[in-house]
Amino acid sequence: MKKLQAWMKAPRHKYAINAALLGDYRNCAWSNLGLWKTDQLNYPQACELLAITLAQSIDLNSKDKLIDLGCGQGASLILWKEKFQIEYLEGIELQEYYVNHTRKFLPHVNRISQGTFLNLESRSFEFKFDAAICIDAAYHSNLNLFLRSVDGILNSKGRLAFHYLALNSKFYTLSPLAQLKVKLLLKAADVQLNHLHSFDEMQSILVQTGFRDIHIQDLSHEVFAGFATYIQSDIFKNNIQAHSYHVLDLAKIKMTAKLCAKLYQEGIVRYVQVSASKK
Repeated sequence: MKKLQAWMKAPRHKYAINAALLGDYRNCAWSNLGLWKTDQLNYPQACELLAITLAQSIDLNSKDKLIDLGCGQGASLILWKEKFQIEYLEGIELQEYYVNHTRKFLPHVNRISQGTFLNLESRSFEFKFDAAICIDAAYHSNLNLFLRSVDGILNSKGRLAFHYLALNSKFYTLSPLAQLKVKLLLKAADVQLNHLHSFDEMQSILVQTGFRDIHIQDLSHEVFAGFATYIQSDIFKNNIQAHSYHVLDLAKIKMTAKLCAKLYQEGIVRYVQVSASKK
């Protein structure tokens, strides 16, 4: 009966993650794949490094009016305030539970809204933002829709930084059957193959949307391989033993790690950091 009850208690949302299992036990935890530079990093450190590296790519500073797209459980909102001393900060998050959670624990954030970041132009903002950051989330959406949505809320010198997935040249040499396998693999992670592009195509789409100073950096080793390795580590195994969890919580994490390992090994789909500014 207990096993049946565990299976019936599915996570709140398809993007929800049990951060405690991964090693972040705080009220406002991280929930991304992390940037794994060394074997000594733990999960919160790797997540923070992924965020800091992204912010540094657009020279984020305290004078920026910043919007955090997909702010999750609030760890990034704390980071922007404490490390970058951001004075004006807004967040938007799809999961209503996380929005209510962050509002409770982070009253110092100017505004936290519930909803998608794909129709930002329909929302009421007091002004245009200097910077927009989206950590480990934009690749679940159509790149064109994402860029057009964000473009509408940035000022004339606004900067954007986000993570996405790119197809390398090897993908275009695959047979139709092999490409179908990649499509199904990505679909399991709620990523649509027809939303992904080559590095050159991504550059072109950004230019067409009105961005310049474009930098696309491949982080596949530090992210895909790093997260997959961490899930095999004793640290992660000890976290599992120390915490109670839904069966699906662990299954989701292990499935994500297997997907990361496979994508990295095959080298067809790459994890990239993108930064750009408006013309």
